[in-house]
Amino acid sequence: MKRSLLYPAKCIFCGRTMSEQKLICAFCLADEVMITGKICAFCGLGTQVCSCGQRKHNYERRIACAYYKQAVIKGISRFKFRRHTMLGDYYGKLMAENVVSKYANISFCGIVPVPMSKFKKWMRGYNCTELLSDVIYERIGVPVWDDVLFRRFSFKDQKDVRQWSKRTANVLDAFFVKNQHKIKGKTLLLVDDVCTSGATLNECAKMLRLYGAAKVYAVTFAAVAKGV
Repeated sequence: MKRSLLYPAKCIFCGRTMSEQKLICAFCLADEVMITGKICAFCGLGTQVCSCGQRKHNYERRIACAYYKQAVIKGISRFKFRRHTMLGDYYGKLMAENVVSKYANISFCGIVPVPMSKFKKWMRGYNCTELLSDVIYERIGVPVWDDVLFRRFSFKDQKDVRQWSKRTANVLDAFFVKNQHKIKGKTLLLVDDVCTSGATLNECAKMLRLYGAAKVYAVTFAAVAKGV
């Protein structure tokens, strides 16, 4: 997705060709895919659609760039499943900008990507959250610690699990921590591509806190909001 006359700009979500060198097309902007305006200080969604009810989690708070709907779903799918890894550069930069603006007063010690199973990574060839974390590192200078959090086994995709209780059970004990000396007493930035209910982030943050992390903040590229 090079921005030049030879390679016309395409929307990073829907893939439409644009005459101007922009990231997001007018159709997606009109659909209000980006999270803007007043946001919930806890879940990172617009206050007009927030339904988190300040549910207690193991992470301090969460921020996100876009609502997980329509064109954004298409863009994320291309990134995750169709090897359009160049999209990670754009998504990661937007996430880094979000971190700088919304976590401005927080000094992070390390970036921890949500891991995927070895088998899934082998099948896909890459881990999206690691790619996003690397781009965030390039923008904010906080090191990526991808040798800390690991996944024990593959589980059913959270988007295919409806109820909160079942989503929590789906990821229970799915993660473990190595090199815990690195995170003891540290403030961490947990990175994921999509947040559906927060159960995966919550379980990851639980393990990081259990092994000594002082605080865990989360950032995702997209997040699900009811009614959006």
